[in-house]
Amino acid sequence: FINDNGTASGPGGVGFSPGWIAYSTCGVQCFKGDDHGSTQTGATATFTFTGTQIALYAVRDAGNGIAGFSLDGRPEVLRDSFAPIRQGEQPIYVSERLPLGTHELRVRVTGQRNGASAGHAIGIDRAEVFSH
Repeated sequence: FINDNGTASGPGGVGFSPGWIAYSTCGVQCFKGDDHGSTQTGATATFTFTGTQIALYAVRDAGNGIAGFSLDGRPEVLRDSFAPIRQGEQPIYVSERLPLGTHELRVRVTGQRNGASAGHAIGIDRAEVFSH
C-alpha cells in the first residue's frame, strides 16, 4: 500500500502539488484514519510505484466531483467520485495490467462534477499496488 500520508509497505510514494489539505480526522471511513482532499482545479497528486497494477481508493461523497487520471504520461481518463451518501474506502481508479517496473499515476482535480453533486472536491486515501 501507499497511504496518502506518504507511508508505504514497499517501494513507492505520493506527492501533492499545492492545493491539497491533509485531513487527520477521517476516522474509520479512511485507511489509517486519514486522507487528503482538494477543490483547487488543476491540483495534482502523483503516485510513483513499482509493480504491475495500481488501485486508488478514496471517500465518495455528495460534494465530490470528477478527477482525471494519467498513467505513465498517457492521456487522462475521467472518473466520478460522487456518491449521494458518504462511502469510505471506495475504488475510484484501477489501472490495467502493466509490465513489471516503476510507473507513475497522476490524479488531477478537474473542477468538473456531475449534476447531482454539490461540489467538485477530490479525495485521496490510499493506493494498493500489485506485482503479479
